[in-house]
Amino acid sequence: MATSDPDRLQAHLQALAQREAEALVEYKQVNDQAETVRARAIAGELERIARRRRELMLAMPRET
Repeated sequence: MATSDPDRLQAHLQALAQREAEALVEYKQVNDQAETVRARAIAGELERIARRRRELMLAMPRET
């Protein structure tokens, strides 16, 4: 993916946001059920999503 393509970056950010929302729902469900191993795995995925989102946001062209 070319990091200079704003439309592709935006689409990737939207896909990450969707996966993050799904993971948050799943995290709440398994955390409520005391499934701590799965909850930790999902928390790790949420951290990776947040890190990737920050990387993509930094790659977005700045409006001047």
